[in-house]
Amino acid sequence: MSNRNKGFISIKLIILIIIIIVIFIVMVMPRFMPRFVTPINEIRKGFARANISTISEALEMYKKDNGCYPTTEQGLKALVEKPLPSPSNWNGPYLKHDPIDPWQKYYQYRCPSQNGQPDFDLWSLGRDGNNGTDDDITNWAVKR
Repeated sequence: MSNRNKGFISIKLIILIIIIIVIFIVMVMPRFMPRFVTPINEIRKGFARANISTISEALEMYKKDNGCYPTTEQGLKALVEKPLPSPSNWNGPYLKHDPIDPWQKYYQYRCPSQNGQPDFDLWSLGRDGNNGTDDDITNWAVKR
């Protein structure tokens, strides 16, 4: 056998091995995917909880300056730009940009609260993007 044929056979063998590895990965990976998806979702939930805490602090600063929280109609936008009607002591912006949760949805805000304490409701719609489901992350209840 010539060296040229040996090289050609080696390339064929390497390609065959790569194809077998790819087929193996494609067949085996779906079994392990839930293990990778779950930690990512848990990380996003943690970020959402931290964001809710940060937004809550900004709402407290707004209240300290203006004597009340923004209305539901003014929403969280009042933390980014001066709302209408304009409070006389608005010293914002209290946040640099409109707060968006880790699933790329706007945080929900309502004042006064309909869930007891604190004085306002602040929540993320969670992974499913639907209001009132088990994956919502709220400031009035710890959900796991």
